[in-house]
Amino acid sequence: MRTDPTPPLLGSIKRALGQTLPGEKAQSRMAPDPLAASQAKRTVPARESAVLLLLYPTPKGLGILLTERSQHVGHHKGQVSLPGGQKELGDETLWHTALRESWEETGVETQAVEHLGALSPMYIAGSHFCVQPFVGSTALRGAWRPHPPEVAALLEMPLERLVDDGIKRTVQWPWPQGARRVPYYALDGRMIWGATAMILSEFEVLLRGIISDRGARGRNPSQAPAYRRSETERE
Repeated sequence: MRTDPTPPLLGSIKRALGQTLPGEKAQSRMAPDPLAASQAKRTVPARESAVLLLLYPTPKGLGILLTERSQHVGHHKGQVSLPGGQKELGDETLWHTALRESWEETGVETQAVEHLGALSPMYIAGSHFCVQPFVGSTALRGAWRPHPPEVAALLEMPLERLVDDGIKRTVQWPWPQGARRVPYYALDGRMIWGATAMILSEFEVLLRGIISDRGARGRNPSQAPAYRRSETERE
């Protein structure tokens, strides 16, 4: 059985995504400091890519699906990321790119994913990608599995953790241009940093705005419908 794909909070998120987005200012809250000057400069068109910030019901509220990259990928080995990748010729739109890559990496049933909207695109100088983040939801938590060549593990970030300041930390890392302060979200002993943290930061700001609007009613920010298992999980 499936639950209502658009409970109240998801409806609020969808409406917020259709309005003016927090944008680069919100992304920069979790950007390495100082952000490389080349990050904002593009002399030739960047390669197009897309990622999916997927919300789904868990027994304790909404969760965000994340992946831990394997040691076999060309870039970002071992890093925590949102599922996604480069646009291919067969992709009609970047939304289709996000869905295809998510299915390939995690086994997410893309036909069950509802499009809620898009966050602000982000240019990544190091890999010369322009990443378009999308937000989607599914009412069905399937038997998702990591795709071994690319993904080592699937991770779950409770939505309420995203607005918990206690998981935001910083570290000093050596860089060719000198030491850099790198902010990150701490999740079960893992670091979420870089472009993924910046995308989550914009979503966090958007979510905080929704919570502020709903605060007088005292509602849990991760409120979601009851968790339902898919047929494959019941077997």
